[in-house]
Amino acid sequence: LRLSSASKARSRTLQTWAETIAFRSRTTAPTKLYSAWFCPYSQCTFAQLEELADHGFTYQYIEIDPYKPRPDGLDSKQKLSIEEKRKKYPEFVKASPQGLVPAMTHKRASVWGCADCSLYLVDLLERNPSLSTTTGGVCMDGTG
Repeated sequence: LRLSSASKARSRTLQTWAETIAFRSRTTAPTKLYSAWFCPYSQCTFAQLEELADHGFTYQYIEIDPYKPRPDGLDSKQKLSIEEKRKKYPEFVKASPQGLVPAMTHKRASVWGCADCSLYLVDLLERNPSLSTTTGGVCMDGTG
């Protein structure tokens, strides 16, 4: 992951990705990212959205825990069924009918899966040149 100069400057303020996730979780925005911190596909979409955030794009991070809790409160690694996910995270399952992360909602669109989220963000960049990431950083156009 190459960070743009804006990302590097922000990283002095927000020292860790965990702090960035906490900050985005408190942000209220029409664009939502449904993610799981441990999922590498979600991390890819998160990094791409963070690059866009350097150029003024705002989004809200929503953590999804896809596992059933154990009696001690820890994750059991037993997956929640789609019905359990629908009950626990109704807006997420509307965005991702299969209940998989990452998923995004933006305006009236719902997109799920890392590749489809990336393609959607590339299309968003093409329609909004002001969000250009020409300073380096996360490559979303397949050129490097």
